[in-house]
Amino acid sequence: MTAVRSDAGVEDPADSEEVADLLRAIGRMIKAARERAGLSQRELGQRVG
Repeated sequence: MTAVRSDAGVEDPADSEEVADLLRAIGRMIKAARERAGLSQRELGQRVG
């Protein structure tokens, strides 16, 4: 994952952690929706392209 940088070009670790937390949450939501639909990872991938 690419680190988030401030205007000065210096990485802010807090921002990186927040982004990582957000991406993990989105991944969990996608997984839950995929499982409710009865799809494997491969089937979901084929459907979304």
